[in-house]
Amino acid sequence: MASQSTPNDLIRRTLGYEFSDGLRDLQMALLMIVSGLLSWFILDLVYVDFIANLMEALGIQAVWFSLLLLAIPIVVVWGALGLIHYVRRRWLWRETGMVKPLSRLIPWRVTALATAIYLVSVGLALGLNRLGVLEALFVLRLVIVAAGWSTGVVLVGLGTVIEQQRYKWLGIAGGLVITLLLFLPLTFGQTALVFGFIWGMLFLGSGLALLQGRVLALKSR
Repeated sequence: MASQSTPNDLIRRTLGYEFSDGLRDLQMALLMIVSGLLSWFILDLVYVDFIANLMEALGIQAVWFSLLLLAIPIVVVWGALGLIHYVRRRWLWRETGMVKPLSRLIPWRVTALATAIYLVSVGLALGLNRLGVLEALFVLRLVIVAAGWSTGVVLVGLGTVIEQQRYKWLGIAGGLVITLLLFLPLTFGQTALVFGFIWGMLFLGSGLALLQGRVLALKSR
């Protein structure tokens, strides 16, 4: 006798539907890479010199231009969401129908744990810096690396909720690889840049693998 799906099984499958085609992973890859590039541009003071030169050429209008640069990640997120919706409606979800994602999918306990890991890590590093145990640049790198640890915790929590193992492995792998940044001779901005590219490549690989599987499944029909 075939086993029947329970309501909880149906809920989990519905929640996971939003992440089943890899497009969300590709969106995160784009966001991470763009954010890393922009952070490097700002944190390594290239941004300050750029705006100063722009002020000489454009005057007060350069201020508005600088604000537009800072809004790039927001534009990337909303632009990618629009593209995702279009691709799904036109090709991927044309037969199965659209599913509106929940506004809050990560349990509050996971969010609280990720926040606690970040705050405790940074607070401990600042305390050790005051005692002369850690140098300032190490602490700055840890500010970024701790964000990677928190991201890993959130991904593991997401994978648990929607029962998709790839997010658990993605969170664990990302958290471990990001840790290496603590021991590399990088500036604050370079650390942010490499951080963005590491997470970007992980999400890109996951997203492309899923998307390829979905496209092949559609072609085989």
